[in-house]
Amino acid sequence: MKNTIVRISLVFAVSILFVVALFTWSQKDIIKDHGFERKVITDRISLADAISLKKKAYYFAGHDEDTIYLGNYKAPTELIKITLPTLHTIYINIQLEKEDFIQPHKSYTVDVQPPYFYFMEGTVPFLKRGELNNWQPKRFMYDSTYFVSAVPMGKKRMALKSISRKTREYALALEQDNDPNIELRYDILEKQIDGVFCTDGQMLFNKELSKLIYIYYYRNQFMVMDTKVKLQYRSNTIDTVSQVQIKPVKTQDGVIRKLASPQFLVNRNAATNNQYLYIYATGMAKNDSYDDFKNASTIDLYDLHKQGTYSYSFRVPDYKTFKVSDFLVTDNYLVTYQGNHIVVYNLHPEIVTAI
Repeated sequence: MKNTIVRISLVFAVSILFVVALFTWSQKDIIKDHGFERKVITDRISLADAISLKKKAYYFAGHDEDTIYLGNYKAPTELIKITLPTLHTIYINIQLEKEDFIQPHKSYTVDVQPPYFYFMEGTVPFLKRGELNNWQPKRFMYDSTYFVSAVPMGKKRMALKSISRKTREYALALEQDNDPNIELRYDILEKQIDGVFCTDGQMLFNKELSKLIYIYYYRNQFMVMDTKVKLQYRSNTIDTVSQVQIKPVKTQDGVIRKLASPQFLVNRNAATNNQYLYIYATGMAKNDSYDDFKNASTIDLYDLHKQGTYSYSFRVPDYKTFKVSDFLVTDNYLVTYQGNHIVVYNLHPEIVTAI
């Protein structure tokens, strides 16, 4: 009986080892290099501190120098204000006007751009603005256009990502308080497959340079525009994936609703500060160490003073096995959302000036 138990235990242990080995082999097969080279700066950041959050579904709403703000997708009127580097935390409740209320199944977001914060939802549509430290947003401009996402670019000017009624595809637009209130830009997003998933991406506004930036999720390109949402230049990332590798599915009425194939992300997330665009890239370079790449999130930097040319990269190590899901950059810190933790890293500019 004892020998039988020993044999069963050995078979079980060998089976587990076999499965683990198979998984490791399959992961190496999935994570393949994309044929480019990356210049990694190893000492660019260092861990400063971290805190755990009680709730989930947070995102970075913005920052005011070294004070950061977190919004929450599931509790849209709740905001967290965190002072760096002390991590002193204040919970804020956004107070809507009596006639306003949170509708279920809507995606409300907060965008902090000092001295204002913006409270937005594109399917209502809902667009309000308030001053920091006076958390009562009010109507402030023309706000009757539907949108998928919006980025403030001044007191009464917004950049929109919207679905055009004309093409039923994504288009960028300028929304402003004077005529014409809406100006669609059909020449910026370049369709490869369906005009929706293939052009999907993230909008950012660089306040220091007064530049609007749009980063494609599924290909190696981003665009830089002025505050009138007019294209200034296109630039490619160091990744080699120039053609979108997705397969959308159409319903019987011809409308594309979902993706049939897995989402092959090239640029997972991005942030901008001063002259740099920071892109959280998913592609492994041919000179990357597999273990280093697997156990960290890789950030590639592009210089907006040099037409978006590549500068260098650095890695953000996994924190308690969690990778970066969102991040924000100030003059002094890189702040990440990893798992349910806010992790603060010191930025070391002297390392960059020495290279």
